[in-house]
Amino acid sequence: RLVLQLARRSGSARQERTMAALRGLVMAARTPLGRAALLRRSDASYLASASRGGSSGPGGRKLCSALQTSSSAAPEAKFYLLSYDYVPDILEKRGPYRAGHLAAAQELERTGELLLGGALKDTQTDVVGGAAFAFKCADVKVIEDFVENDPYVINGLVTGWKIAEYAVAVGSAQ
Repeated sequence: RLVLQLARRSGSARQERTMAALRGLVMAARTPLGRAALLRRSDASYLASASRGGSSGPGGRKLCSALQTSSSAAPEAKFYLLSYDYVPDILEKRGPYRAGHLAAAQELERTGELLLGGALKDTQTDVVGGAAFAFKCADVKVIEDFVENDPYVINGLVTGWKIAEYAVAVGSAQ
């Protein structure tokens, strides 16, 4: 509503610039990754400038303030690792459950909360003994829900699992 009020108060040239900037913000905010990028922006003056069409005024400050307020209220996403231990013959038993398992993982990947996941194969024995998943999410409940609803867990293919917060020290994922 604030966005529409700001756009209506602007003149026609300013209104077009404001609406173009706001359409970009709305499109970015539709995805978790886009929201995260907007919330991480430290140069909020860009947003204020874009919404004012480059001139100073109260509209840009209000928009910028609203975005900053919403970003400070959002919990910060953290990295987590989920590890699974599998039954010894997982490759033979997973068939009927694999599509559901992958669909759940792919949905979390689509939301940006699951970064990657896959089976762990021992390099000496060539045996798949478990799996690992890397998450970036604001609430560990996302991972707990994934585990509780995973067809592999429900059908006894996972013999044990663990969630650990992952303190990334090196790498581009920071």
